[in-house]
Amino acid sequence: MPANNNLLAAGASAASGLIGGITGLIQMGKGRKLLNSLQYPTETIPDEYLQGQNQANQMAQQGLPSEQYNQAMRNIQRQQLAALRYSNDRRGGLAVIPQIIQGSNDATLNLDAQSAAMRLQNQRYAIGEGNLVGGIKRDIFDKNIRQKYNRDYGYGMSLLGTGNQNFVGGLDKLATGGLIAAGGYKQQPNSTTGGY
Repeated sequence: MPANNNLLAAGASAASGLIGGITGLIQMGKGRKLLNSLQYPTETIPDEYLQGQNQANQMAQQGLPSEQYNQAMRNIQRQQLAALRYSNDRRGGLAVIPQIIQGSNDATLNLDAQSAAMRLQNQRYAIGEGNLVGGIKRDIFDKNIRQKYNRDYGYGMSLLGTGNQNFVGGLDKLATGGLIAAGGYKQQPNSTTGGY
């Protein structure tokens, strides 16, 4: 009867080992397949950041835009010509010419300066919006691509680890079953019954 028990124990250990080994091989295969299919995500600088940088560099190289500068010059010249005509028609009103010219020049320059300031403010706003869109794109990339890659990579590595453990455990059980069958393995006494 003890020989039958040894054969049953050997068969059970071998079957358990075979199942564990096959399970381990399957898990390792799935893990390798998943890891081999993964391509590491790469990210480039979003275009909006580069566009904002280019626009900022252009702004840094220019003062008042040429179209606004030319318009201001035309306005100043018109005011001066109008003041000269007015003083000539009044005969002797030459004393008011400097005041008229100064007032019109100040008003024109103030208006042109406000226009230039508004344009620069709008350009800064456009750069800020480009940076915002670029940040949103980076966040979407992180959530949809990078984090998914990291999850898949971690899962693949865990499959490999678990598969290795199951395979080695299966081999151990197969070896134990072989030793039991050969009679070279001595079972340890059962601590609850004190028997074998």
